[in-house]
Amino acid sequence: MTTIEKAIKQQYNKVFKKKDWESFKLIADFYLKKSATLKRKDIDIDDAFKLLARNIQKRLFLGIACELLVKACYLKNGYIINTPNDRTRGQLLKFSDIKVSELNEDNTFTLNPLLDSLKNVIAFTDWKTVENGLKILKVFRNKEGHVVTLWHKYSSKNYRDIESSITSLYMEAFNEQIDFRISMEENDKGQFKIKE
Repeated sequence: MTTIEKAIKQQYNKVFKKKDWESFKLIADFYLKKSATLKRKDIDIDDAFKLLARNIQKRLFLGIACELLVKACYLKNGYIINTPNDRTRGQLLKFSDIKVSELNEDNTFTLNPLLDSLKNVIAFTDWKTVENGLKILKVFRNKEGHVVTLWHKYSSKNYRDIESSITSLYMEAFNEQIDFRISMEENDKGQFKIKE
């Protein structure tokens, strides 16, 4: 790794503790609300590209929120998200199973293995619904963060699946009821609100 990459990476070094789940979820809440309510008028780009840019931004924010929520779930339930120095130990390690000195402070698990094991961290009553939405979000994050395509085959079902997934996840992982609707079509009213 080049010196500049290493220096910048060190600015983010941290072994995350259980209590950090709250900050992960707080920022995920922010991204979900932003993605649910973002409108074309909020996008500062040539009019011909406003819809494209808005949709890209929505999907990217949704995908980032997915990763932060999954990591929050692990931390809240006492599991590490930093990779162990000994990679053969796997990712389903509780804080009580490993010493801080045995963890990489500059690296966390990637989303794929965390998604694969999430059902072992939380006993979801409808894992398939949760998993389906999270997998859609993973693809959104990966695609929108790495490429630009001028055309995307829109499916409203993807967004309804995401809403169902995230609503279930909030209830079962955080004991919170949410009103969540992603505005994508002309008359949609986007909303992300945690009920009192």
